[in-house]
Amino acid sequence: MSGKKDRSTSAKRLSAATAKLVFAEPGWTEDEEANRLLRLKVAAECTAYRNSNGQLLLKFRDGDNVLWYSRDSVLASLAATVPGRYLDPLEGLLPEGGDFPAHIGELVEGFAALLGKSVEDLTYEKKELLRIDRVVKRVGLEGALKPPCPGMLIAFAGEVVRRVVNGQWKVMKSTAPNTWEPFIEDLQGRQYRVAIWIACELTAQKNERALPGGDVLARLDHALGYGRGENPPRKP
Repeated sequence: MSGKKDRSTSAKRLSAATAKLVFAEPGWTEDEEANRLLRLKVAAECTAYRNSNGQLLLKFRDGDNVLWYSRDSVLASLAATVPGRYLDPLEGLLPEGGDFPAHIGELVEGFAALLGKSVEDLTYEKKELLRIDRVVKRVGLEGALKPPCPGMLIAFAGEVVRRVVNGQWKVMKSTAPNTWEPFIEDLQGRQYRVAIWIACELTAQKNERALPGGDVLARLDHALGYGRGENPPRKP
């Protein structure tokens, strides 16, 4: 019997300094598949990243960092935590389907109404993403997950992101039958998956603590490099 340690199911907790060095290595990208499973299965308050070596890095909101040596082992374990097929966070939330971009105007109008405002009162500044959390608190988590409310939240968040990154709406087939995912794509082809971000935050939090607006804001800041001295793109 070999004494060599099997690292396929091993993990290592990293200090903040070590995690920063590891994350600075080329090849790390946000792992959407792992993030979906983490949020749906265990409601973990973390973001997962993958590299070309098959590793998985989990960065938790409380500052903890965990490096898994085998991404495949982690995903297999997460997928086994709930029996049956994989749960798509968007399933049943967006009846607009692949035509979602054509309904943006009416959905944003509905979002404004939930705030007791008109569309003209919305400035679409980045900070206005926090208004999404105000709507969720007002209608409750159950109401926020009942159509057409999810579409309203996603439409407004997407319009803010679209203006900030000078992007456009696109849709792609999601994993569940008859389910489409709307997202924003900028001129460089980068995707801002606002629908998944909001749906995952709503479905992961089984109480009224869901903060989808704050989550989108944090992800947008991270994608644009805010906080590192970089200026935001100009609005169109």
